[in-house]
Amino acid sequence: MNAIALIVALALSAHAQPDAQPADGLTADDLTEPTIVWPPPPAPPRVEFLGQIEDADWAQPPKGLRRFFRTILGGGNAATAFEKPYGVARDSQGRIFVSDTGWRAVLVFDQANQKFSWIGQSGSGQLAGPAGMTVDKRDHLYVADTKLEAVFEYDPDGKLVQVLGGGLLKRPADIVVVEDRGELWIADTALHSLIVLDKQGQHLRTIGEQGSGEGQMKFPSNLAFDPIRQEIYVSDTMNMRIQVFDLDGNFVRTWGTQGDCLTCFARPKGIDVDSQGHVFVVDAIFANVRIFQPDGTLLLYFSDGGNEPGNLWLPSDLDIDDNDDIAVVSQYSWRVNLYHFIADETTRLPSVAADTADDTADDTADDTADDTALEPVQPADTLEQSGAAPATQATE
Repeated sequence: MNAIALIVALALSAHAQPDAQPADGLTADDLTEPTIVWPPPPAPPRVEFLGQIEDADWAQPPKGLRRFFRTILGGGNAATAFEKPYGVARDSQGRIFVSDTGWRAVLVFDQANQKFSWIGQSGSGQLAGPAGMTVDKRDHLYVADTKLEAVFEYDPDGKLVQVLGGGLLKRPADIVVVEDRGELWIADTALHSLIVLDKQGQHLRTIGEQGSGEGQMKFPSNLAFDPIRQEIYVSDTMNMRIQVFDLDGNFVRTWGTQGDCLTCFARPKGIDVDSQGHVFVVDAIFANVRIFQPDGTLLLYFSDGGNEPGNLWLPSDLDIDDNDDIAVVSQYSWRVNLYHFIADETTRLPSVAADTADDTADDTADDTADDTALEPVQPADTLEQSGAAPATQATE
């Protein structure tokens, strides 16, 4: 009892201390927490680090004695800390879903309502190897399970709706929904193909085969759907490139190759498209996220690699919401990093409508785009030689 009383007394005395005052010659603004942004000045910031999720406390802050002892003793919530986080998705309510192959479940972070929950941890719809995920317009969650060789669909309350792809899939890694066509596109790393199902699970078509040619794939790991251009982006991971297909499964274009140049890849994984059509690609080995134009022109990358705030360590997946808020899984940091893409008229890409206009209109649109779009990264031999990408800490 004496020890507990001493701890309480020390805690109360610490909280009773007056607020720290700035040293002579400093103002309160000088003590503002630095903001981590990319690229460095004098360029205007385009990506801002917002924070990170490590356990349930992000969504459901501890209260009462739990908060008191967490403050005194430090540490997080071990019962809900990540073990092997992999995939991330978000619904219209702002809930963040993180698949974890260690927990064999999906962790659900609902910060708005200060709730934390699990999906697929037990009972009907129990998962074994949850990987990539997506959410449709009804807020139904789809989870690709690599071990159970199927895709699990859950309603907004986390209840199992149906299991899709059984007997057809071998190692489903990621999934996207094309709402207008009622289709589910699934990347299967064992089949080296894309499997397209309808929402009832009927097989519609298979796209690609193992290989390195156009339309062929080696271990495709992640997918993104671009609703503006009506295209599917594929992280063709072991071919170290991005491939693009139209919604009928026809090959459209590709970019990237193996190496350490700015547009090279070592292990492309998570991929998504923002509100303006920029393509964000995670590279697990380079430990960063690249931002491309749809034609593969590199605009920027963020994260310098490592465990420091804002950086990534073996990142795997990312999700971008309608507000251009970005969530990226950092596997070896056991956390999800949160960023915001700072978009304005100077970052807007040329309108897709210009592609179908006459030549004169195209020329005008292209000239306008050159004046307003994000300026592409200048060529450099390696990632380390580019001055466009590293983060800076700018005090607001």
